[in-house]
Amino acid sequence: MATDTVAHNTVTFRDSRGKTGRSSFYTIYDPAIAQDGRDATAVLNVALEGCSNAAPIRAVGLAGDELAPDSYGTTGVYSTIEDRVEFTFLSADGTLHKIGVPAPKASIFYTDGDTVDPTNANVVAVKNAVLIPLTTANISDRNGRGFTAYVAGTRRRSPLQRKQTLWWKNPAETGPDE
Repeated sequence: MATDTVAHNTVTFRDSRGKTGRSSFYTIYDPAIAQDGRDATAVLNVALEGCSNAAPIRAVGLAGDELAPDSYGTTGVYSTIEDRVEFTFLSADGTLHKIGVPAPKASIFYTDGDTVDPTNANVVAVKNAVLIPLTTANISDRNGRGFTAYVAGTRRRSPLQRKQTLWWKNPAETGPDE
């Protein structure tokens, strides 16, 4: 397996408000059988989509460059990309790695709303896509080490940090608004 290649993959999601967030991961595969790498990537892409209220609008990497630019996410409890679920996996060398998904579905959490229910069907699909390798390909860290165990999943909220230009109008029209 000295000839294996590691590929970076990114899925871009759009929430119901039109804001975008990304999910990134790596795939290790044998270039002689590149279809296995594409299949492993596609399986995880579908599993991540199942955990999100946001719509996937672009996938870049082994699965190709797929575009669905007119799609918007659905509304829900965590319908914006400010909310994110982070799945934590243990790699073969003992380090922890996270795969995040923006705008998670409320159904993948326990009733506390922060801890992922590992028995949820969508979460099981993500775990299987990451932990069960296809014939010659599997999801890995950037150095090509596969994951050996699912550790936990948690919800993380971070406000948007993007600069936005706003025009403020003075509703009373009493002079310039400063």
